[in-house]
Amino acid sequence: MCQRGITSRGFMKRGDFVYHRGFMNRAEKILSTAIQTLPATHREGKLAAYKLLCSIGIFNHDVSTTTDFLDIFLLIISQGFLSGDEDIIYVIISSCKVDFFHRCWPSSALLLPLFTPACCEIGQKPNFVDEKTIPKVEALTLLSRLVCFPNHFEQLDVLTNNEKHFASVLMDRTSLKRMIMRDLIKASQNDVMLESREIALCGLAIFLCEELKHQRTESPIRPFLLFIVECLQGQSKKRTSVAEGEHPADSTVFAADMVRFLASYAPLFISHRDNHSGQLYTLIIDGLISSLRSNIPADIGALMRNNVRIIKSLIFALLDWILHVPTSYLQQQQQMGRDTKNQEASTTAIQRTFSILIDVYRATHSLNDEHKVQDNELTLSQSIKLCCKFAILFLLNEHSHFPLTENESSLITTNVHEGHDWSSPSKQLTVQNEENLNPNQSDELIIHSSNIQLFVIHDDFLVSFVEIPNDKVNELTTDSQQFISRTTVCRTIIRDLCGRYCWDNYAFNISSNSKTITSPFNNPIELSLPTKSTYQIEETTRGITVLEKFESLQPPTIQNQPPNTDILDKLLQYITFHSPELAFYSDRTLNEVSPTPTSISSHDENAIIKMITEQETAEQNYDSSSSEKTEQYIDNTIQPSRHDRFALCRSHITQLGLMMFENRQNIDLLNTTKHNCDQLLRELKNLDSLNCRETHKIAVIYVGYGQEDKPSIFSNTHGSPPYEEFLTHLGWQVELSKHTGFRGGLHPLPNTYSIYYANELVEIMFHVATMIDGSNDEDRLRKKTRHIGNDEVQIIWTEHYHEYDRSTIATAFGDVLIVIHPLPNGLYRIKIDKTSQTTNFGPLFDGAIVDKLILPELVRATAINASRARRTTLNNHCEFYEERHRIINSIIHKHKRETTYEEFLAQSFTPLAAKTLDETPKPNSQIERRDQSSNAVNTTNSNVQIGSQRQRQPTRNFPFLTPNNNNNAPTPITRR
Repeated sequence: MCQRGITSRGFMKRGDFVYHRGFMNRAEKILSTAIQTLPATHREGKLAAYKLLCSIGIFNHDVSTTTDFLDIFLLIISQGFLSGDEDIIYVIISSCKVDFFHRCWPSSALLLPLFTPACCEIGQKPNFVDEKTIPKVEALTLLSRLVCFPNHFEQLDVLTNNEKHFASVLMDRTSLKRMIMRDLIKASQNDVMLESREIALCGLAIFLCEELKHQRTESPIRPFLLFIVECLQGQSKKRTSVAEGEHPADSTVFAADMVRFLASYAPLFISHRDNHSGQLYTLIIDGLISSLRSNIPADIGALMRNNVRIIKSLIFALLDWILHVPTSYLQQQQQMGRDTKNQEASTTAIQRTFSILIDVYRATHSLNDEHKVQDNELTLSQSIKLCCKFAILFLLNEHSHFPLTENESSLITTNVHEGHDWSSPSKQLTVQNEENLNPNQSDELIIHSSNIQLFVIHDDFLVSFVEIPNDKVNELTTDSQQFISRTTVCRTIIRDLCGRYCWDNYAFNISSNSKTITSPFNNPIELSLPTKSTYQIEETTRGITVLEKFESLQPPTIQNQPPNTDILDKLLQYITFHSPELAFYSDRTLNEVSPTPTSISSHDENAIIKMITEQETAEQNYDSSSSEKTEQYIDNTIQPSRHDRFALCRSHITQLGLMMFENRQNIDLLNTTKHNCDQLLRELKNLDSLNCRETHKIAVIYVGYGQEDKPSIFSNTHGSPPYEEFLTHLGWQVELSKHTGFRGGLHPLPNTYSIYYANELVEIMFHVATMIDGSNDEDRLRKKTRHIGNDEVQIIWTEHYHEYDRSTIATAFGDVLIVIHPLPNGLYRIKIDKTSQTTNFGPLFDGAIVDKLILPELVRATAINASRARRTTLNNHCEFYEERHRIINSIIHKHKRETTYEEFLAQSFTPLAAKTLDETPKPNSQIERRDQSSNAVNTTNSNVQIGSQRQRQPTRNFPFLTPNNNNNAPTPITRR
C-alpha cells in the first residue's frame, strides 16, 4: 500500500510515503476491520492500525478524499476517543499531529468536543508515564491552532459528547471560545515542558491579537494576559524541564517576547471592558517591573545564572509598552502599599519604570565583572548598564514623538550634519580669506572654521555648536510688536546612543517697525472689528436707560462707525448695555451729561473751559512734534555689523549653564586641529552611518501553482490577489530612490519599489521577489538570487498543492522559513522550518492557523523574532546601540582635549584662534633659536622661583578666585 522513492509527482511527494489512489478504499476497509475485530491480545496490532489509518487520512493527496472514506475515518476516530483508552488517544493525537483540522473536510469540526478535552488531559500529565512518551507538544499544538476558529466561522456544528448516540448541535462563537480557551489554559497551567509551554504562549498571544483586531470587547482577556505575565516569573516560581540543548532562560525570554509583541496593540486595549481605569496596562507594566526586580543580580555569580538575555528582553518589553501606552495612563497616580512612615504611597507607571531602570543600572554598576573575550567586547555588567541607559535616553527622546510626521516613519533621527547649509559662498562664515573659498568646501575646512566647536558632555554625548547664516529672516508678529531673527542661527547637533539630533536656535530682536516704538501717539488702537454696528435705546423697568442688544459683541471704534460720530458716546452706551452694574446713577445712562452743579459760578465755568482748551492745544502740538522726531531717530538707526562668528553659539552655550565651573567635570572639547580633524571626521562619519534602530532584512517569495524550481519561481513579477493584499498590509510600499530609511542593501534606483516597515525601535526592509526588477531575465534572476539568497529569514507564500521544500531555493543562509499556505475555507496555515541552532520563537508556530485580518502582523512579528533568535546564536553579535557606544567611546578616548578651565573658556570664546594657536610652527632659524636661548638664560632664576611657588600652591575649586597674597598670577588647575 505504500512506496518510497517513486519519481512520479502525479501521486506522491518526494521523500514521503505515498498511498496509491486505488488502494485507499481497500486499506481503509482492512484497517477499520482490524481495529474493530482484533482481540485484546493483539493490542499492538490494533494501535498500529490506528496509526496507519490516521496517517492515510491526514495525508495531502493529489485527489480529494471520497466521502465513504471520510465517514468511516471520522467514525473510527470518534470511537477511539469515546473508548477512554489512553493509548489509543495518544496514538490518535500524535498521528493526526497538526494536519487534522486544516484539511477543510466538511465534517471535521464535528469532532472538536472530542479533541479539546483529550488534549487538555494530555497537557496536564507529566512528560513520561510508565516509560511512555506523552504527546504533549502535539496536544498543545492542536489546541493552539483552534483559537481563530470562533471569530472566523461564527458558529459550527459539533457532536455532543455522548456514548450512547451521536447528535449534532450548533455551537456559537462564545461557546466555542469558552471551550477552546478553557482547555488551553488548563492544559498549560501545570505544564512543565518548555516546548509545549511556549506553544501555549503563542496560542494565547494569537487569541489576544484576534480578539483585539476583531474588536470583541465583550470577550474577557484579563485571565489570558495574567497567565502570560505569570510566565515571566516561570523560572523563579516553578521548575521547568529543559530538553538537551535548550537554555533555562529561554522560557522567561520567550514570555517577554510575547509580551513585547502585544505592545503594538496597546491602543486597542482602551475600549476593552477589562481595561477599566487602565487596569490591563498596570497589570502588564507592573508584571514586567516585578520580573525585572526579581532578576536583578546580587553578584557576578547571580549575573551569570540569570543570563543577560533575560534582563535585556524584559527591559525592551517594558520599553515597548511604555512607548505605546497613552500618556494619560502613564501619569495616573496609583496606590502602591505603604511607605516607611506607614503612609499610603502612590506613584505613576512612568515613575516606577524609571525607578526600576535606575535600580538595575546601579545594581550592575557595583559589580566587578572582568570576563572579556576581546578588548572591545562589553562585559556582562556593562551590557546591562548600557541597555538601561539606552532605555532611559530613548524614553526621554522618543515618547510621544514618533513618527515625526504623519506618514514618515523612516526618520527617527536627523540627517543634518555640520556641513549642511554651507552651499553658497555667502553662507561661509568660517575662515580667513573668505573671498578665496570654494563653494564646495571640504568637511575638514568646515570643522576647522571659526564658527564651529565640538564638545564632549558627560563622556556620553558628542555635541557640535555651529553658527550658520540665516538667509530667510524669521518673523514673529503680535498685536503690538514684530520680532525679527538675527542674521545667524545657532545649530546644535547632538550624537548619543539613540542617534543624532539637530536643534536650531534663533535669537529674535524687536523690529524697527514695531508699533510700540514708531506709531504716532494719537493713532487709535487697531482691532479686528466689524464694519457696522446698530443699536437703539429703550427704557427699562428699573428706570435705567440702556442700549438695545448689538448685532456684534465688539465695542464701537472708528473702523465700524460712520464719520463725525462721537465714539466716546457710543462706547459709553455699549458699556451701559453690556455691563449695567457700572451705571453710577439709576436715572440716566453713562453717556448722558451730568447736570451742572448749582453752586458753580459762571466765572469758574469759563475758567475751566479755558484751561481744558489750552491743555488740548498743548497736547496736540507735543504729539505732532514728538512723533516726527521718533520716526526720524529710528529710521536713521544703523545696526553695526558683527564680526564675531561664534557669538550666538557662545551665548547659547552659556545660557545652558555649560560654561559654569560647577559643570567643568562634565564637559570637554574635542581636538579639531588640522592634523587631527581628518581622523575625527572619519570616525564621525562612521558613527553617523550606523543604524539608530534594530534593522532586519526579510525575503518574501511567491510560489504559484505548479512552480517547483527556482527559475520559474523567480520569474514571477506579481502574485495572486490575496498575495498582493498580504503585501499591502505587511508594510508600506516605498520608492527606493526617495527612501530615507534602512534599505537592506537594495540599490536606490529610480522607479524601483519595495516593502518597508518601521516603528520606534525596529526597521525592516522586505526583499520581495516579485518587486525586484532587472534589465533582462538573467539580470533579474541574478539580483533576486543575490538579495534573497543572503537573507536568514524567508517568508514563502505558496499556492502549490505540495508542501514547500527547502531545497527548492537552496542557499547558504535561509535559517528560518515561514511558509504560508492559503486554505479553501479562508484561513491560512503556517509552517515553520528552522535549523537546529535557532531557538524557538513566536507568535506563530509550526502548524498555526490564522485568519486574513491578523496574518500580516503575525507574520511580520514572527519574522522579527526569528531574526533575533538567529542572531543570538552568532558569535560576537552586538546590538545597534552597543556598536554606537563603542564608536562614541573611541572618539572620546582619542580626541578629547584635556585643558584647564581658563583654556577651556578661551577656546570656547574664539574657536578658530585656539585652533590656529595650536598649529603655530616652531621657530626654525638659528637667530630665533639663539634669541630663545638667551631669553631662557635671562629668565632662569625667575622661572625656577615661579615654578617652586606653583608646586607649593594648593589645589582650589575656583582657581580664578584664589587670593593672591604674593602678587603672583594664579596657577591654572587642570580638571583631572
